[in-house]
Amino acid sequence: MKALIIFTALGLAGCASVGSDFQPPHHELGQQWRQAQDARFAAQQDAAIEQRWWDGFGDATLSSLLRRAAAGKIR
Repeated sequence: MKALIIFTALGLAGCASVGSDFQPPHHELGQQWRQAQDARFAAQQDAAIEQRWWDGFGDATLSSLLRRAAAGKIR
């Protein structure tokens, strides 16, 4: 039991600090990553992505389960 407490304390102490001279990296984002200025355009894009998101996995079983769930036939 003491060993578990010691290893836990050492593990947490190792993650507690990053040093006094740490500076977070600075990243420049390109034009393509800026948010859409038109909220209607962004909403249309979100709806298109969310409509059938599971098709991106290419899994017939997942697609079948979601079709059955939408139809209320999951038991």
